[in-house]
Amino acid sequence: MAFFEDETVPPEISTLTLPEWVQPGAHRVGVSLPQTAVVFNDGKTACVVRKFVAHPTGLEFSIEIRHCREFKQERFRDVWSGGGFRYGVLLADGTQVLLNRVNSWPPSRPEGASYTLVQTDGGGSDSIFRIGLWLTPLPPDGELTVVVEWKPEGFDETRTTIDLGALRETATHSIELFPDDRVFD
Repeated sequence: MAFFEDETVPPEISTLTLPEWVQPGAHRVGVSLPQTAVVFNDGKTACVVRKFVAHPTGLEFSIEIRHCREFKQERFRDVWSGGGFRYGVLLADGTQVLLNRVNSWPPSRPEGASYTLVQTDGGGSDSIFRIGLWLTPLPPDGELTVVVEWKPEGFDETRTTIDLGALRETATHSIELFPDDRVFD
């Protein structure tokens, strides 16, 4: 007796394929980098940047807000809705890249942008809030400076620098699972 019974196959659903500047493709697994850094920490609330993953077309990473139990849950809603929590990166070549909030559907790449930073996901619990980010194209080797500001909570512009080393060489070790079948306009 089979564990799963036969199911009726649902009708095919048409999908919108997202361009590579919005998120990494599912066709490839990137290579994790071991870097983690604290951007700020006042003993009750901290901001951490971590989970760097190199792809040939860009860099995934996360910014996390972590807090002690005294922190009010409503503050996370403020982070999610853009309540004064701002972030961006400064590349090794001096290029400044700010978050591009994708507010239209289908998304369109900002005109004239050489690099794009978009939020790919996010979520959390009562003590950790994580924002997943995608920076494309792959930045140059060397240092990446993460810049964060959360003035409503008393955190002025703060920077931390991550040494990504030979990032481009690392990205060549990503694994292609299947051909990239996305169609770009």
